[in-house]
Amino acid sequence: DWHRLQASKGKDGDVVLQDGDVIYIPTTPTTVLVAGAVQVQGAIRYQRGLRVRDALEQAGGLGKDAVLHSAIVIHANGQTMHVNTKDAVQPGDIIIVPTQYIIQKSRDQSALERILSALANAALVFKVAGL
Repeated sequence: DWHRLQASKGKDGDVVLQDGDVIYIPTTPTTVLVAGAVQVQGAIRYQRGLRVRDALEQAGGLGKDAVLHSAIVIHANGQTMHVNTKDAVQPGDIIIVPTQYIIQKSRDQSALERILSALANAALVFKVAGL
């Protein structure tokens, strides 16, 4: 439990390593992934001060069927948030803008969240795999 370990300054929540355990420390990401209803999906280079609106502009802008108010940002730590175009993005973030079709096919908010979560997981797999 990283948060408990950090809060107790290493006294609680420590993990005892065993022979054969492997610790993986990922490299710091240098991109932000923009996916969904944008003109050009893909990774853009992260720059200090980059905001959601900047990332969307670098992705060619929104597609004609984009539903921005339902878009989400998935941070590199896995935390998911609804998009505010004024928010700053961080290296490794994934911005997903759903289409009107996705919104229409999801009859309730929980269905939409399941769809976006599945898309986010797929994007994360591609990102981790370097595809």
